[in-house]
Amino acid sequence: MSEVVNESGFEPTGDLVLVLPPKIETTTASGIAIPQSVIDKEQISCRVAVVIAMGEQAPLHPRMKGIEVGQKVLIPRYVQDRWVVGGDMYYILRAESVHGRVTKIPDYEMNAPVRAKEGPFGVNT
Repeated sequence: MSEVVNESGFEPTGDLVLVLPPKIETTTASGIAIPQSVIDKEQISCRVAVVIAMGEQAPLHPRMKGIEVGQKVLIPRYVQDRWVVGGDMYYILRAESVHGRVTKIPDYEMNAPVRAKEGPFGVNT
């Protein structure tokens, strides 16, 4: 697991958790640009994200047991606040909204990930 650095400019407090979903491809394999509205919709509906930071009470919640910064988690769709900084869309949600740790990314989550050598997903930087 690579070192996770919080570059969002947001420090969660209480039971809040800051997560970062994977970036979505902006072009198809054949080079056709994907409309921004489609990219945004795909990004917002993503259910797997990496924990970037936690408020002081978040690790104490039963759903966060054993989950640490840098690990992938499953989150429900559309329950988070969005925090966009430097082109990256972070999600802010309550610890109770985290379903659990993810050890394998489901195929449906990674229809069009950005390919890169490093990053918390192994697909984005």
